[in-house]
Amino acid sequence: MGNKKKRINIKEKGVVCGCVWNEKMEAEIVAAESMREVDRMRGLKYVQSDLKCFSKIEEALKVGKKVLFSSVPCQVAAAQRKFGSSDRFYTISYIYGMFYRFDLIEVPVKQDELKSNPTS
Repeated sequence: MGNKKKRINIKEKGVVCGCVWNEKMEAEIVAAESMREVDRMRGLKYVQSDLKCFSKIEEALKVGKKVLFSSVPCQVAAAQRKFGSSDRFYTISYIYGMFYRFDLIEVPVKQDELKSNPTS
């Protein structure tokens, strides 16, 4: 259902915000205006994402574009608080069994490196 809504919003010259992996393999929410950009959002990401897209959302709403924002519930709540209710701002919350914070993802990797490369 989410992908169908994203396609409709893009077709209507709107903006779709969703999570992608950036070049550093960090999760971030980006604002897309083409299906090519939306396709990068495919696949589940069980992490909180960087919300740098808020300025782009603000710009899009100012010029009358529809915005569809999709993320985990706490980030959707933050977006709703920032942009309020509008007939042009829509949200989709993805509810997972659990999701992770950035700072917790690196810890297991570092511990695994220590186990495989002991110093003594």
